[in-house]
Amino acid sequence: EAAGIAPRLAGGLALLGRASVTIYLMHTIFSGGLRVALMRLGIESVPVHLLLGVGIGLAAPLFVHARPVPAAVPRLLGLGPKIALHAAGPRAAAASPAQSQ
Repeated sequence: EAAGIAPRLAGGLALLGRASVTIYLMHTIFSGGLRVALMRLGIESVPVHLLLGVGIGLAAPLFVHARPVPAAVPRLLGLGPKIALHAAGPRAAAASPAQSQ
């Protein structure tokens, strides 16, 4: 059974890695909203807040990450095709032969 756990664990960690930016950007929206809801319901238990906050802070962004988005959404967020993060900076511009002509 131990041999079957390692590939599943690696697959789960790879999924978290692919969704890490989504999780980073969205976890506070969902966990904060849950915290407000729990406080309004009078639930002040720290373990309950931690358990549910971490759960929703991971699960909701993963759900959002798995959903297809319209092509215009990345551009609206500044993530369109004109942004080349891997080629940013003066060194990348000097290395590009097309721009040196």
